[in-house]
Amino acid sequence: MPYAFSTFQLPCGVRCARVVWETEMNGEDARALMADAEPGGQLHGLPVLALGQKLRTVMPEARGVFSGDRAASFRNRLALVMPNPVIRATINFIMRVNRNQRQRVFGTEEAAIRWLDEGVCQDSGPAP
Repeated sequence: MPYAFSTFQLPCGVRCARVVWETEMNGEDARALMADAEPGGQLHGLPVLALGQKLRTVMPEARGVFSGDRAASFRNRLALVMPNPVIRATINFIMRVNRNQRQRVFGTEEAAIRWLDEGVCQDSGPAP
């Protein structure tokens, strides 16, 4: 599998998904991740921390999936950690196409978690 995911709690107590990408993201991988984020999927309804420190290539088909209608319907907070400047530029372009203010790219995991915590926890309050 080109990515692995788990869950963790943000500092305010809200459950969050952590997705760790491997070196290449292709169309099949992108469609599988989108299915996991849709109703009935394991990530549905969760804010997402996506870690791309190992990611080196985003294939054209994956870019198409992430800039299409299916991805535009994803409304949860999404913080992407992409330290590779080429990958970060690609992801930023896709995010501009989607015009989703609930998604941002970060250079570090700490900054991404802080942004998720501030936004998600401000809206929902602490977990019971």
